[in-house]
Amino acid sequence: MKERPLVVVPEGLAGGARGKTLPEPSFVFRQVLDYVATIATPSTVVYLAPANRFGGKVFEQEAAYAYLNARSACRRIHCPVFPVQGYVDTLGNARLLRKYLDDRNRWPPGPVDLVCARTHSYRAHYCFARSGYRIARVHRVPFRVFSGKRVVNRLWYYRVKPAHLVYELSALARDAIRCAVFGHGNG
Repeated sequence: MKERPLVVVPEGLAGGARGKTLPEPSFVFRQVLDYVATIATPSTVVYLAPANRFGGKVFEQEAAYAYLNARSACRRIHCPVFPVQGYVDTLGNARLLRKYLDDRNRWPPGPVDLVCARTHSYRAHYCFARSGYRIARVHRVPFRVFSGKRVVNRLWYYRVKPAHLVYELSALARDAIRCAVFGHGNG
């Protein structure tokens, strides 16, 4: 049986003192990437969905690439970078990765496994499915909130699980309305 590609949904960058964006994955994203490192083989194809810089020097997917590469988890990591203006949300992550794959004649990629933080996974599943991905499995990675670990200011709710859940539910409603009214998704 052919191994399915892993599509990794970004989970932010780390934040430093005084709101500075650090060029490393957030504490949540590190836990997701550690999970990827445990399930990936050297031949696993990993797609890091394009994402944000949060005012820093590297994009989320670039920080994830460096993190996974340092762990020698797999050799086939795709790290597409798009010079985008504004914030890239989860639907944008899906659409930009689809553009990357389409530009390389790799669309559709066949069934994929989606990997992301548990709280974010339900909306991520919706957004990637609406964008035309055939999702075989969703790896819903549980994460712990560690005292003293920071995340970029925009993602403050990652540190407060009830707030994170409320945010995800409201963002899912927004994305569903956006797809229904404006027809975003599926191409």
